[in-house]
Amino acid sequence: MNVKGKGKTLIIIIMLLVCLPVVAVAITAISRSIALTASARENALIETNMVISDCDVSNTDMTMGTVLAQFNIDNLPGDLLGTGAVFTDTPLCTAPTAASASEITLPAGETVYILEYSEGFYRIVTPDGAEGWVTVGDIDTGGVPIGMDELPEMTEETEPTETTTTASTTTRTTKKGETTKSTTTAPTTAVRPEDFPVNGSPYFVYVEKGSHTITFYAKDERGKYTRVVRTYLTATGRTSGLTPVGLFSLGSKEEWHRWGTNSYSPFATSYKSGLFFHGPLYTSTSFGALKENSVAAIGTNASSGCMRTSVQAAYFLYRFCPAGTYVKIVNGSPLGRGAGRPSVASQYIDPRTGETPVIGVSIAPQAASLEIGGSIALNVEIHPHVATEKACVWSSSDTNVARVDDNGMVTAVGNGVAVIRCTTVDGNFTAQCTVTVGETTTESTTTETTTESTETTESTTSTESTTETTTSTETTTSTTTTTSTAAPSEPSQPPASEPAQ
Repeated sequence: MNVKGKGKTLIIIIMLLVCLPVVAVAITAISRSIALTASARENALIETNMVISDCDVSNTDMTMGTVLAQFNIDNLPGDLLGTGAVFTDTPLCTAPTAASASEITLPAGETVYILEYSEGFYRIVTPDGAEGWVTVGDIDTGGVPIGMDELPEMTEETEPTETTTTASTTTRTTKKGETTKSTTTAPTTAVRPEDFPVNGSPYFVYVEKGSHTITFYAKDERGKYTRVVRTYLTATGRTSGLTPVGLFSLGSKEEWHRWGTNSYSPFATSYKSGLFFHGPLYTSTSFGALKENSVAAIGTNASSGCMRTSVQAAYFLYRFCPAGTYVKIVNGSPLGRGAGRPSVASQYIDPRTGETPVIGVSIAPQAASLEIGGSIALNVEIHPHVATEKACVWSSSDTNVARVDDNGMVTAVGNGVAVIRCTTVDGNFTAQCTVTVGETTTESTTTETTTESTETTESTTSTESTTETTTSTETTTSTTTTTSTAAPSEPSQPPASEPAQ
C-alpha cells in the first residue's frame, strides 16, 4: 500500500512540474493585458489593423469604386511642375497659341501633368501620353498658379508660419510675501520644411493634430517642399491614439466612400490601411444631401482616425496629389496655425462644377378644389434650399380642366380632375397637385403610411465603422386621392449621436 501511495504522489508531482510553466505563462499574459492602458490598447489595435468600435470602414464591398488608377508618382514625368484636370472639352494645341489647335480634344475631367508655363498656356502631357499646349483657363489646378510667380489667393486657408518657443522663467509673489518661480519651458525644436523627404509628387501633405490643420507644400526652385499653397481645417481622432503619427504615403482614391446605410463621404484618399482623408457626411452620393452636423465636427477631435475635412480640401488632395505623395502627421509643431472653418453652405457645392445639385422637390397644397374660373397659386420648394438650378417646368394632365402658367398659377377652365405637375430642370424630380373643378365629390380620405423600419449597419472590417439607424414614417392626408411621383425629398438631419468618420 505504501508503494502504491508513493507512486501516486510521484505522479502528482510530475503533473505539477509539467503544468506549472503553462500556468506561469498564462498568468504573465493576463498581467500584461491588465497592465495595458486604454490608450496603449487603442494604439495596439491600430498598428495591427484590428477594429475599434466606431472606426472608419474600409470594406471593398462598400466602396463606390476606386478611380484615378494611373494617378501615382510612378507614372509621373520627371520634369513635372504640377498636376491639373481639364474643366471642359478642350482642344490640344501644338504650340502656345490658340491658332495651333490640333484635332485632339481632351475630355472634361481628364488628368493632365503640367510640364511648362508660357504666356497664358500650359504645356501638358496626359497619362496616355498625349502632349501639347492648353490655355491656363482650361485647366483646374485647385487654385494654385503653377509655374507663375504670384501667390495663390487664400480663401478658407491661413498660411502657417514657422516660430520657435524659447525658454522662459516667470517669478510670482504670493500674498504671504513668498517668491516662487514657475517651471522653465524647454525650447521647441522647429520643424523645417527643407528637411521634408522628396519624391516625384508635386506636393507634400503636412498634418498637425494640435491645430487640426492640413497644409499642402509645393516644391521651390531647389526641388524642396517649402512653398505653402493651401491650409485647411480637419477633424482628427477622438483620442490621441486613433490618428497615428509618422510618415505615410497616399494610396487608393474613391470618388465616394460608403460608411454604412445612408452615409457617404466624397473624395476619400487612403493614407494608411482603413484610414482616409475625406469630406463631410452625406445621405447619398449627391452634394445636395449633406448631413450638416458633420461639418461642425471639422476642426475638432471627432473622428476615429480619419481626417474628416472640407469638400474643398478633400478634393484638392484627391484630384491633385497622386498616390505615393508623402503625408507627415505630427502631434504639434511650430509650423501649425489655425485655418478658417468651412461654412455649411460651401459643403453643398460640388467642387468639380461649382454647383449644388437638386435632390428633390415638394409642392403645396397637394390637392385643391376650384370652381370654373377660379385659380390658386401652388407653392414649390426645391431641395436643398441652396441648390444652384431652381427652375422647374409646369404641366397639366388635362388642359380642358385646369391650366397652369410658368409661375405655378392654376386656373380652372372646365369640370373634371387634372393633375398639375412640377418637374425640376436639374434632375427631373417631380411633385404634383390634384385639382378637382366644379364637380361635387364625396369626401374621402386617403392615408399612405410607410411602415416604420429600422436599418442598422455595422461593419467590423477595418478601422472606422458606422452604426446608423434610419427611421422613416410618412403620412399624407387629402380630400381626394393624391398620387405622388416626387423624387426623394431633402433628408432630415441625423441625430446628435452621429457616428464619427
